[in-house]
Amino acid sequence: MYLEIKKKLKLGIFLIVILAAILRLYNLGSHPVSIYWDEAAIGYNAYSIAQTGADEYGKKWPLSFESFNDYKLPGYIYLDAIFVKFLGPSEFSVRLPSALAGVLVVILIYVLTKKLFEDSKYQLSIAHISALMLAISPWHLQLSRAAFETNIALTIVLLGIYLLIFGTRSRLAAFISIPIMSLSFYFYYSSYTFVPLILIAFFLIY
Repeated sequence: MYLEIKKKLKLGIFLIVILAAILRLYNLGSHPVSIYWDEAAIGYNAYSIAQTGADEYGKKWPLSFESFNDYKLPGYIYLDAIFVKFLGPSEFSVRLPSALAGVLVVILIYVLTKKLFEDSKYQLSIAHISALMLAISPWHLQLSRAAFETNIALTIVLLGIYLLIFGTRSRLAAFISIPIMSLSFYFYYSSYTFVPLILIAFFLIY
């Protein structure tokens, strides 16, 4: 009986992840119908980096992309350069890193929730419901189906939080969590505010 329940639960999270992937990847290149200006700028700079190692202004390997004078952080552009290099410049290749991060964050929510509620008899139910709600969330679908830097920053931060919590039992996980969370600084400016607060709060509590 226990093994049957365990198999059903594993099948449950597997199906939730498949659902999340379908909702985020199906017709990704054409829905939303048109790329917006930030996506165009990210894709163009990613293509330029992949081809020449320089941005659209000819600056070699910059840590800040001038773009439309809004000075984009480099994380998404350098990550997207890998996809553009192998898949070519297209709406699909520009959006794919965000879509994959959107699928990964569903898995992270599942394992993080399991960890947070490990002493509860409803642990697995809460974890499955949390993952399902995020998988079908219109808010998260919108972020995942376009090249939003904030979506990848969210994924990185959640991975860091999971490692922080796991780090109460493993020094290695705690040590790795800080540089991983710091990677979010290269994707989204808001991370400069809330990531240090998360780390401070965590160390004060534990």
